[in-house]
Amino acid sequence: MFEGLLVCVCELGEGIHHAMEAGKMAAGFIGECLDRGNFDAEVMSIWHERWMDKFGNDYRWYIHVIICSYAM
Repeated sequence: MFEGLLVCVCELGEGIHHAMEAGKMAAGFIGECLDRGNFDAEVMSIWHERWMDKFGNDYRWYIHVIICSYAM
């Protein structure tokens, strides 16, 4: 299923955009962590929430497309 997700993302041309946006987000988040001196699991869950808020719906949509394409 993961390989299909990668193919779908590449075919839709969305991979580069998501990578650039996620890279900018990650750089900012790492800066926040360095300022606080904290990289524990609780802080990483904040990163996960931010990532899902930004990209989660897109990947949920891709998964549905993949599932439907395999069902045909």
